[in-house]
Amino acid sequence: YLAPPGRIARWTDWVMLGFNRGQWEDLHTLFSYLFIILGSFHLLMFNWRLFFSYIRTRLEKRLNRKREMLSALITFAVIFGFTLAKIPPVYSVMDLGNTISAQWGLKRGQPPVPHAEEMTLNEFSKELLNTDAEKVMTKLRDLGYTVSDSTQVFEDVATENELAPSELFSVLAEYFEVNILIQDRRGFTP
Repeated sequence: YLAPPGRIARWTDWVMLGFNRGQWEDLHTLFSYLFIILGSFHLLMFNWRLFFSYIRTRLEKRLNRKREMLSALITFAVIFGFTLAKIPPVYSVMDLGNTISAQWGLKRGQPPVPHAEEMTLNEFSKELLNTDAEKVMTKLRDLGYTVSDSTQVFEDVATENELAPSELFSVLAEYFEVNILIQDRRGFTP
């Protein structure tokens, strides 16, 4: 909810409480599944008689709490509908999260193109620095950075040298002319 968008998180090597965005997403997904599985197991293995007895009793009494049931259904329908239609005040919760997430890009910097960190050093050099990878690798080695070859992914080069991709890009921008009219892979100029 508070994390930067994925492209900014990867570009800036965003970490919170020792976990990056991908790790937070993995933990969230796995614990959600675990909660559902263990909750279902607990209900069906330990409380199934009580649960089904309660359901049967409610059905036999024909759900004598019709007002409560109707108000619960209306509340659910309103929240569900308002969320899908992006209607305030319900959707304001999501707007707040989106606003907070968008601030990360303003504070920490956007990648020059979407998924720039996933480009090989060859692609990165050619598309973003208007030069060939050999010159970039030579400069990085002269500066004391480790680079194996031009097919290495830019993010891996940064990680290997204990930098965020944005930091490595800043180092290279000091020595090479950055392509100002960068087009992303869909043909749009940012």
